[in-house]
Amino acid sequence: NFLYRFKFFVSVVVYLNAHCSTGRYLDRTKFLSVRNTRFGPSGVNHVMRACLQMLIDSAHPGDAANVLNCCTSDSSGSGPSLSADSNGSTLMRRLPVFKSQLDAWKYLAQVLDRLQTCPHLLAKRYDSCTACEPAHPSQPLSK
Repeated sequence: NFLYRFKFFVSVVVYLNAHCSTGRYLDRTKFLSVRNTRFGPSGVNHVMRACLQMLIDSAHPGDAANVLNCCTSDSSGSGPSLSADSNGSTLMRRLPVFKSQLDAWKYLAQVLDRLQTCPHLLAKRYDSCTACEPAHPSQPLSK
């Protein structure tokens, strides 16, 4: 049983790009207050759960359920679970079991698209995003 689990252990690292657009559902201040700018290296299911729960926890007041709804559930009910508080109750959602990094990155891209954030908000490496970073001209503008 141990060897079976070890054989299918897939490690991943996800970076938070602070300069990227957080979209309409995420509170930028909450997002930037996250202590970890990197999740992993660790098992892909653990990292995905941590990243997605962080997005839910970074939602504007009243939008946690909307963020949770952007995370599609798994019909098998065997993946990691996410939770969101909404109107005094706790909503739960089971994620799919990710068997590869590719599956996880595709899923994460879909979630970021549904949240209307920059697609580089959570990425494979920490990079500056030319689409979201403020413009810094190399030379001063002439009058």
